[in-house]
Amino acid sequence: MNYTPPSPPFDSEEIRHLLLVMEKVARRNPVRETAEQILADRNQMLESLNPLQRSLAQPEKRGWRERYVAAWSLGHARLHPALRKTAIETLTDLLAKRLEPSLTHNILRAIWFTVIFCFLIPLAPPLLTVYIPILVLFNRYYRKKSVLVRAEAARSLGEMEAVESLEILVYAIIKDRRVVRIESLRALYRVLPHLTSAHYGTLRSETIQSLCRIMAGTEENLAICILDAFSFIGDQITLPYVERLAAGRGRARMEPRIQQAAAMALPNIHARILHGTASRTLLRASQMDQTRPDQLLRPAEEAGSNNPLELLRGCAKDPQANPDLTMAILQDLKKQGDSRAIPVLREMLELHTSSPEVKQAAQDCISTLLAIQELTQYAPITSQPPILLQRNDANSSGESSS
Repeated sequence: MNYTPPSPPFDSEEIRHLLLVMEKVARRNPVRETAEQILADRNQMLESLNPLQRSLAQPEKRGWRERYVAAWSLGHARLHPALRKTAIETLTDLLAKRLEPSLTHNILRAIWFTVIFCFLIPLAPPLLTVYIPILVLFNRYYRKKSVLVRAEAARSLGEMEAVESLEILVYAIIKDRRVVRIESLRALYRVLPHLTSAHYGTLRSETIQSLCRIMAGTEENLAICILDAFSFIGDQITLPYVERLAAGRGRARMEPRIQQAAAMALPNIHARILHGTASRTLLRASQMDQTRPDQLLRPAEEAGSNNPLELLRGCAKDPQANPDLTMAILQDLKKQGDSRAIPVLREMLELHTSSPEVKQAAQDCISTLLAIQELTQYAPITSQPPILLQRNDANSSGESSS
């Protein structure tokens, strides 16, 4: 049986604001009853999320206060793993504006407001001049309350430390209203420490780029938290940002803790990129099928052997290629004397990303291959494999005997 530690106590300011909102919700409302149950005993396991989900999934029929309380309850209830996943999905949909009132509902609400206003015009004709401003204020009021519900959803996701919501939190920080951005930043601070190496490659490139943008403009502690997360999920997108901070440029000039965090994250990012480059380069050779030579049109090399020319093309196209791997490939090409590699080597010499050692080794390899090519060009034409010479000698001796 898994032991779940007791939940931490509530924040007094948070509870005070929640109680002010709950005062306007009916006492027998199932959402309010669920919230009161959580306030009475937070360690009690919640068995069902149906009242909370219905409230958030029906924005046209539920008031904003009820939906606010439902969002708070999802983030603070003690849940089974299956219910926890459902709660995170619901809060993520709410923060992503997928549980907002529909356009049809907003149009019908505006029509209803217009009809009521038309009945009041005969009684007070001057009201006609203020109709449009009142309608604008009316819509702004509903939009503001919807923003408060989304902000509470972001706060609840941070309370749950839901790593699954990282991408939508980052999107809300970049795109949403100020209140939602503030709560999403606080939630991000609680979610990032739970990232591990298993999350590498699971985030979209847009999310990684947005994290780099947030790191450049946020406060120091959150920037350090993002750099610590880059130790596990950092890739080629994050590399120039982290290198700049590790070198003491940008905001790292005035904040040495950020420079220290970047310097600690940089080796892990380099190692992950080099490992990924080597895996992509050797993938083709390591997965070659075991095929018998007599099944091919011409004899095949031993299964699993590396083709240096193919490996060289991969290294030439990758600016982050491992120099030691490239040097080993050049040595193999010199031993094999494959002159087809000369154009690829000349392209490598023109690249600015190659190191001086690699360029020197490539130049030596070109000289060796050109020399081999000249020797082959002026070699005697009669040079044939020994087995063929023996076969011809046998044929000639047979003809002479006959």
